[in-house]
Amino acid sequence: TLYHGVTLGGTTWDKGKRHPTLGDGVVIGAGAKVLGPVTIGANAKIGSNAVVVRDVPNGATAIGIPARIAEAGEKTGHESGAHPGFSLYGLGGDVNDPLVKAVHGVLKHSEYIDARLQFILA
Repeated sequence: TLYHGVTLGGTTWDKGKRHPTLGDGVVIGAGAKVLGPVTIGANAKIGSNAVVVRDVPNGATAIGIPARIAEAGEKTGHESGAHPGFSLYGLGGDVNDPLVKAVHGVLKHSEYIDARLQFILA
């Protein structure tokens, strides 16, 4: 399934394979770009506005610019009433993205340092 504004494009004028190959059951969110001779595995999901320039394995979720794997495996998210964690027009907050975790860790540490500084200055 391709949503609004998806680009599937070649990156060179050379002869040979230039465009992406999509597996069965692939979902590509709005505005995503899949560029070059990459392969998107079966049941993979590409988040909105992601720019994919490397292969995405079967069942994985790719997000970001450039796209990175946020979730791997054949999880559909529909087992036992769970939310899929994937939005076709943006990614839900329940995705286990290491970059987001790192930023949250830095922010939490900054808050801790600010609180300690206020305590010392008081």
